[in-house]
Amino acid sequence: RYQGRVSMFDGVGVSLTPKEYQLLELFLTHADQAFARDEIIALLGETGEKTESNLLDVYIHNLRKKTAKSVIRTVRGVGYAIGDCQ
Repeated sequence: RYQGRVSMFDGVGVSLTPKEYQLLELFLTHADQAFARDEIIALLGETGEKTESNLLDVYIHNLRKKTAKSVIRTVRGVGYAIGDCQ
């Protein structure tokens, strides 16, 4: 059963899946923090073989596509963060 959410980005409603929304909320509520891949996967409650491969990459890709590439940034050697977190 799909229960997506709509978030506003630059004044436009963007439809997000529950996991995309949960991921975006994680970044927004911890805007000063970068998260390791394993940490994000654990916080999203995702486990299993598919998670080990590319599930997080898909969530990140979809969020960037639906919002803007710069909304979630890759922190080399760490993982991911929102915008321009140091």
